[in-house]
Amino acid sequence: VMPTEMAYKYTDHPIEILGVGHSVVEYANPQNEHIGTINAYKQIHELTGLTGADCDLFMTNDFFLAQQLLSAEECGYLPKGEGWKYALDGRIAYDGDKPMNTNGGRTSYGHAFGASGMADVYEAVIQMRGEAGERQVKKTPKHTFLRGFGGAQNVRAIILGSDF
Repeated sequence: VMPTEMAYKYTDHPIEILGVGHSVVEYANPQNEHIGTINAYKQIHELTGLTGADCDLFMTNDFFLAQQLLSAEECGYLPKGEGWKYALDGRIAYDGDKPMNTNGGRTSYGHAFGASGMADVYEAVIQMRGEAGERQVKKTPKHTFLRGFGGAQNVRAIILGSDF
């Protein structure tokens, strides 16, 4: 991760961080992740003008499937209340029309505390560069939404963009 001007020394097609939204919520609140996601999403939308619907790939914490689908719905990537249908129909798979967690997510590769978010960034970048091999999504993403939840009840929303 570096300033775009520097990135051109290493590649003709840098992946840019278009914006970051962030929320820290009270641990004792039973809706902390939900509220944090809403707050971080509002920030990223105000900052970039983009919504989840503008993104081609969604990466999120998925300690269990409901959490993954609810965050995608809250961020506008999937229609509210419809995420379960997208999952059952295979639409969120890497070869579906609304791919999510194309690296298998934490329920597949595990959760290395503090490193899982970087694994999501790495996966987003290789997908956006068309370098993901057998799990490459059908449509190379121009925008990827990353939503993380973790340590100290932090929620972050990041949108990456590419110019190619």
